[in-house]
Amino acid sequence: MMTRQNAIRIDPEREGRVMKAVAAVMAVMLAASAASGQGDDILAKAINKPGANYTVIGTTQTSRWIKDGKVAGGQAMRIEVSAAGANAYDVQAVSPLAKAIVKGHHIAVAVWARAPKAKTDEKMPIPFFGVIGGAPSYTPVATAKVEVGPEWTLYNARGVAPADFPANGASVVMHLAGAKGTIDLGPVFVIDLDAGK
Repeated sequence: MMTRQNAIRIDPEREGRVMKAVAAVMAVMLAASAASGQGDDILAKAINKPGANYTVIGTTQTSRWIKDGKVAGGQAMRIEVSAAGANAYDVQAVSPLAKAIVKGHHIAVAVWARAPKAKTDEKMPIPFFGVIGGAPSYTPVATAKVEVGPEWTLYNARGVAPADFPANGASVVMHLAGAKGTIDLGPVFVIDLDAGK
């Protein structure tokens, strides 16, 4: 299990690719913002520390940081799942939310992901991806099921907070034990689209 974060410098040759990736994230978040009637600085509404800051848990996985100039920030967490679990949550990637969530607020979460060893027509399932409250209820806030292919793609989920959650009382969680395979997780962004109302 890795908890250490490495800072990666972006060289000028990769800056264009990184800016395109950031633009894609912004496009998804701005679309979500427009749908909720908001149009101002979307990243100012982040309730997590945007980036590839994950803790990976589970006995049938190994994880490590990799450098990859094709994803925003230039780094990702590579997770090797050695066997499908009895439960999809037997292997999880977790990223904390430093700020509180307010009941009734629209929440959007987006993550860059890929299954680097999958063939072009293959997908690796992530049966559960999104924001949940903490134990004991693990209340869903914004969730989705996704199938991840071999190319970096931005996946997103949206929802309305069913309750208040204190700072550090909710997390982004991805259940990764749906199948044996390799998945790379890049930056994750969580936006409170109603912040500042």
